[in-house]
Amino acid sequence: MKRCCICDDISKNKVCNACLSITVFCACGCGQLRTKYSKSGKFRKFIHGHNGKGKNSNFYHKNYGRTKEVDLEKYIKQSETRKKKFVDEELKIWNKGLTKEVDRRLIKISRKSSETKKKKFANGESKIWNKGLTKETDERIAKGGRKLSETIANTPIETKLERYKRISETVREQFRLGLRKLSSVKFTKLNKTIQTYLDDIQLNKWKYTGKGEVWISNMNPDHFNINGEKKVIEGNGCFFHGCKSCFPNINFTRFKNNSLERIAKYKQYGYDCLIVWEHDIHNRKYKQLIDNFIKI
Repeated sequence: MKRCCICDDISKNKVCNACLSITVFCACGCGQLRTKYSKSGKFRKFIHGHNGKGKNSNFYHKNYGRTKEVDLEKYIKQSETRKKKFVDEELKIWNKGLTKEVDRRLIKISRKSSETKKKKFANGESKIWNKGLTKETDERIAKGGRKLSETIANTPIETKLERYKRISETVREQFRLGLRKLSSVKFTKLNKTIQTYLDDIQLNKWKYTGKGEVWISNMNPDHFNINGEKKVIEGNGCFFHGCKSCFPNINFTRFKNNSLERIAKYKQYGYDCLIVWEHDIHNRKYKQLIDNFIKI
């Protein structure tokens, strides 16, 4: 039989259950209890993740005989040394350039993090801070919205094009490798607006099929008439689908097929197609377009 490395009692493991059950307060000052020893027999000062919290806390220095000034000096020196090592490439970020597809460690870390967060939300330990808040009721959300709008407005068109090119290439590669399916495509705000209006004027006659439920040749329409009429409606974002009204001087052929070609192809199979652009939603013209298309 083994013996406990702490109390020398007979134990199946390196540390006996009696020693593992000893609890003391975390040294960071949070007031939470922690086990005094780890399963490997090491003395633990902090709860996992709390070691960075107490470097300048009174509780930490009172209990371990250090001063704030000494620790602050040491911390700054360590920080500068570490930064220098990264610059000189003596140290490297271990997961830089790695993805879940090529490194199993990231899959394990991601799953563990996800499970921990879900458990905390289920137990009520964590809450979504902005749940139920709006721009009208909370200044933080209003400020964030304004900042985002300014950032988008000030971003050069070349940067946007390059970003969308990278996204498009990444998504295509994920489809090719089978890591992404059409069922994972998001139901966008544009599609939601169109489908809501269709349900208001013709309930149970139109269905959102943009996740691959309906295919006409190699085309997957966003909204499909399930009442027997050969009609489809496509919701197109102006930038991603290359709206020539909003972006007349930019060539978007590398992103999506020409909308007129798409309408003509639907026509070959006997379907009438309406393209509702993002600017039609903003201009409040989409209702009139849809009304004229379905001929109410």
